[in-house]
Amino acid sequence: MCLLYTHLIPTETEPVSPKTTQDAPLEAPHTINNSEEHPLTLRALVSTKEAGIIIGKGGTTIAHIRNTTGVKAGVSKVVTGVQDRVLSVSGEVEGIATAFSEVARLLLETPLSDSSLPPPPVGAFTSIRLLISHNLMGTVIGRSGLKIKQIQDQSGARMVASKEMLPQSTERVVEVQGAVEAIKTAVLEIAKCLVEDWDRGQGTVQYHPGAAGDAGVLAGGLGAQTVTGPTGGIRRTSVATGFGGGPFGGDRRASRASISAASPGPTPDRRQSEAPINMNDPNLRTQNISIPSDMVGCIM
Repeated sequence: MCLLYTHLIPTETEPVSPKTTQDAPLEAPHTINNSEEHPLTLRALVSTKEAGIIIGKGGTTIAHIRNTTGVKAGVSKVVTGVQDRVLSVSGEVEGIATAFSEVARLLLETPLSDSSLPPPPVGAFTSIRLLISHNLMGTVIGRSGLKIKQIQDQSGARMVASKEMLPQSTERVVEVQGAVEAIKTAVLEIAKCLVEDWDRGQGTVQYHPGAAGDAGVLAGGLGAQTVTGPTGGIRRTSVATGFGGGPFGGDRRASRASISAASPGPTPDRRQSEAPINMNDPNLRTQNISIPSDMVGCIM
């Protein structure tokens, strides 16, 4: 009987041991489970006109973005009298980056006011205003600004982070400026940073257009200083003003060619060739340029 029992005990326990061994690897990769339970959602601040471009007639444009990138995308509802709306994109980081690059292309190629404008030149610039939790800004900027500099160098895009939070929220604006491909690369790197430290974003109070009781940030309301310029940076500059020019132009496009064309080349004696400015000249025009406070030192 003793021999029989010693033979039965391994027989009963043998199925348990392999099963335990097989189940262990399935529980190990917690990062995969966390990614599924907490998918990344990246939000951007857009105007009502930009929202119309992104949504398209009957929602066809945003549906195309969803189908081609595999993301979930939507725009917040219209608030009467408020110009701000929020674009939300959820999914894998690559899909999110591709979706925002498609949005950048749409905003670049679709004039907001003057439909007679020519197609944008090769290498034209536009911008995306990302909404980032205040608690995650350190992840995006990095120690001594090293991370944001690395992203800019890698992508070729320019990134401007606001110092103030949007009204009634704990979100700040990071405006990504550049060509479509540069914006795609920058958004991809930003998304990776947010995924790595997603837990820091817990408890974020999201910005809701109209919560401050005014026309919104993009209309110059409360929190307008959180965007670069009173109308949101280079998205409103004309082709003639160049990258980062005056905020009151009719279009949001600027090209490298227009920048170089606006910069006069060296002359043998520039002081002799310059004529004195006649302040009474009726053809003289003054352009007011809004400059973020953190960029004043660079100009001076």
